[in-house]
Amino acid sequence: MDKETEINKIFDEFENKLNQGIECSESLGSCQYKSIEDTHFLVTSLLRVMNLKDFEKAFGITYSGIATQMKEIERDCYEILIHEFSINSDHEVLMKNDPDYKDKFDHKNKRLKLLDYIEITRDQAWDLWSAYLGPLWSLEITTEIKDSLPTFGPILNMEVQSDNFIIGVQLAYLTHFFNIPLSAWGGYDT
Repeated sequence: MDKETEINKIFDEFENKLNQGIECSESLGSCQYKSIEDTHFLVTSLLRVMNLKDFEKAFGITYSGIATQMKEIERDCYEILIHEFSINSDHEVLMKNDPDYKDKFDHKNKRLKLLDYIEITRDQAWDLWSAYLGPLWSLEITTEIKDSLPTFGPILNMEVQSDNFIIGVQLAYLTHFFNIPLSAWGGYDT
């Protein structure tokens, strides 16, 4: 199969997945996260066929430097939770004293492993929209692509689902560059 045919097949599969209506995400659990899973599939599939530069050009994405940024992502994980815990004294006590969490924080280097961040935020009943790190803060996606995904549920959930495409791309980048499986993000509240 030539490259163009394979790319078209991937897009057809993505479109079919989106058109299936309300269906639960196999990896993430909730139907409200299904388009994140579908986008993750699209991006990881395309990155197996296309180089990163061509992929980003095709989608109007601008980003550079992800391949060497896990230390920054871990620092962001640490800062996000330190800030969250500093405004909630119950969480601060939890972070400093709970045997399940206190050894996960590297206070000296101000780092928290991404998988530990995921575990803690999931255990603390965050939803994926709040917890996904947004590690690719300089990622830009054209509005027409972002707004074309279907949304489901109550109006506020539908509004937050408008970020599902960019979250799907970001989580796919984490899979592509750091082998963080999509299933690591499963089990969050909605």
